Amino acid sequence: MKDLYTFDYTPELALQTYNTVREAYGRFFDEFKIPYLVAEADSGNMGGNLSHEFHIPINKGEDHIISCSNCQFVANEELAESKISTAASVSPLPIADTEIATWTGVTSDRLSLVVVYYPRVSPQNNAAGSPSNGNNEVNLHAVKAVIPMLDTRIENPLELWKAALVPCEGDARYAADHSTVIEVFDGHIPSTFFNTERSSHYTELNSTGGLLTFPQDKVSRHRIRTHPTSGNPLNLLRTKDGDPCTVCDSGSLKIQRAVELGHTFFLGSRYSDPLRAFVAVPSTLPRPISRPLASDQAPEVDVQVDRGQPALSTGQVALEMGCHGIGITRLIGTVAESLADEKGLNWPRVMAPFEVVIISRKGLEVEASEVYDVLTAGNDVRHSYGLAEAILSTNQPLDDAREYKIDAVLDDRPRPLAWKLEDADLIGYPVIVILGKTWVTDGQCEVQCRRLNDLQINVLVQELKATISSMLAQL
Repeated sequence: MKDLYTFDYTPELALQTYNTVREAYGRFFDEFKIPYLVAEADSGNMGGNLSHEFHIPINKGEDHIISCSNCQFVANEELAESKISTAASVSPLPIADTEIATWTGVTSDRLSLVVVYYPRVSPQNNAAGSPSNGNNEVNLHAVKAVIPMLDTRIENPLELWKAALVPCEGDARYAADHSTVIEVFDGHIPSTFFNTERSSHYTELNSTGGLLTFPQDKVSRHRIRTHPTSGNPLNLLRTKDGDPCTVCDSGSLKIQRAVELGHTFFLGSRYSDPLRAFVAVPSTLPRPISRPLASDQAPEVDVQVDRGQPALSTGQVALEMGCHGIGITRLIGTVAESLADEKGLNWPRVMAPFEVVIISRKGLEVEASEVYDVLTAGNDVRHSYGLAEAILSTNQPLDDAREYKIDAVLDDRPRPLAWKLEDADLIGYPVIVILGKTWVTDGQCEVQCRRLNDLQINVLVQELKATISSMLAQL
């Protein structure tokens, strides 16, 4: 892991540093010449209120990245769902087409049972009102945004909730003061179910689960149907391909599996305030101000400045922090998996052991060595190899890229040509230069590149370096 920690003395400077690092990370991933996504992200346990993730889409990825077909919106599932959950576009479904299911959870103190009601439109699902495992349908991040104390790691929430109530089973008054059922309703559920079906469903849940030994009317119950901040109906379902975008209102959302390879966090004073990490600021420098940052400093992100504890004394302020990292080891594996095909690896130019491998048939070993010299030579290329005289005798100019030394390797192992070609594909060299039949008949090298649509062309030696340099620029 490559880690970077940054420290500034004002939120404005810290945000400038954050954007500088984020742009540098973007240039870093640009070098691989493969698609990647930069997603707005939830900072989670790390803290702070601004973060971005860098992902490479791959079928074996563990993360789900959501992007819009029309606008620039890209976010991980946590943040995307929190935005969708506040959308006013959620509307109830007809009760005849809706099957109500439930997901149950428990808070971290084990004293509040959380029951989520959501619709499932499918004839083979359980009967309406029956408890179900909705992990594949309920967006737990959206539920946790409504109930922050929800512990999503628990597999048997009913048993844990019951166990937490055992000490107070004989005292119904104590139990009512210390136990709660929080019912959360997805906005697609019609108000008729919300008003009439809730009580009977809870009775069934109580009787089949054996949750309580005291009367259920002694349990404190709370209902949540709208978002606590926006007041909009809740959308607690996981995003699906084709769902409408709530940012531009005209695009559709696409879900891609991806691997996270980099992350940037704007931490502010999240850690410096409690640790009292302060720095003295000379009076000649601009002093920090306690206000929201300007919108043009963080496009599409509302960053609030939380000053926390006051400074120790005049001239001292809390450090504004940033935390950034790139997973180097997982980067290698992800890129390899992303570009590999049935023939073998297929490295980007910046990661390949060599940019070019030169392979020749038996009897052309000397000529292959001279081609190697052509590709790897510098400014004195005209006098560094015997082949230059043959090139100059044709009055053909050497390529304009002769100053660039291509990083090449000569495969001079005593093996058949076909064996060395298969090995080159397996290793994943970006470009393969072959001295074979066309060299004998026309004096041309065959150049192959799998990443450029399995490109195979024949090139004269005097054009070889320019041709390969042009190809490498795309890799």
